Amino acid sequence: MLFTTPEPIAPPKVLDLIRAVQAVDALAEIRLDKTGRQVSIEGRLTAQQAASAIGECGLSGVIIPSDHVSGGSTCCGGCA
Repeated sequence: MLFTTPEPIAPPKVLDLIRAVQAVDALAEIRLDKTGRQVSIEGRLTAQQAASAIGECGLSGVIIPSDHVSGGSTCCGGCA
């Protein structure tokens, strides 16, 4: 799942994000893009659970991904 945050995630918040996501799914993978605004979360958690974990880090206004559409600009490449 690919999430977009309105502001970059500051380095101290990255560890908080990892802890919050892995509290729901210990094996989840979390990746940030170079800008720190796009977060890819892959694991056995729902989009709502992942967004909630992002919110626990003090980030608001997280854009939750819509259903995947092949060729869409929000594609993380996870389906390929």
